[in-house]
Amino acid sequence: PFERIAVLSCAKLLGHSSGGTRLRLAPLRLLQIVRFHRIKKFSHDLRYDARVSLLTFTLIRNFAVVVISCHCQACTMYYLAHLHNFDEGTWLGPIVHDSESVFECYITSLYLSITTFCTVGYGDFSPANLEEKVAGSLFMVLNIAIAAWIIGSITLLILKGDETTSEYRDSLEVLHQYGAMHNFDETLMNRLRQQLRLDFNNREVS
Repeated sequence: PFERIAVLSCAKLLGHSSGGTRLRLAPLRLLQIVRFHRIKKFSHDLRYDARVSLLTFTLIRNFAVVVISCHCQACTMYYLAHLHNFDEGTWLGPIVHDSESVFECYITSLYLSITTFCTVGYGDFSPANLEEKVAGSLFMVLNIAIAAWIIGSITLLILKGDETTSEYRDSLEVLHQYGAMHNFDETLMNRLRQQLRLDFNNREVS
């Protein structure tokens, strides 16, 4: 609980604990990110669990990374606006003046981070001051790496599946040509097809 310790320490030194002090010490909550090492370990265990489809695992893992990244950016943008008391010089200031609740402001911040992550750029919200522009720039640079990693991992799975299917189809075509060349009857061809499929399944399992 680093934030509480820091607030209590400041209160003892200053003799009081003001709202401004609490607000400036709020980023210490980001130290809770170290808890994500549990998710990393859980992800590692699921990755090698044969009961879970690799495609399903990859999609869930990638979605979780996007949600966590967008959530952190949304909280950062909301905090920067709060640090300036939501005045007109912040991106969130005009919205708060319309009496939106904290939850509604968070949803707006999350909307901004998702549109930024997806590179949609509607332009209805944008950073207004220097701190917000720096945070937004860092987030966009980070998005490049995350998006490339997500696209690459999904592409690799799809290509792997297509490669296996293509290899099976090529082998099946060779089998049909061989069967036609030697006039195999349909019963024998069916048994050979089943054997070929069994061979490919066993190869994937091994």
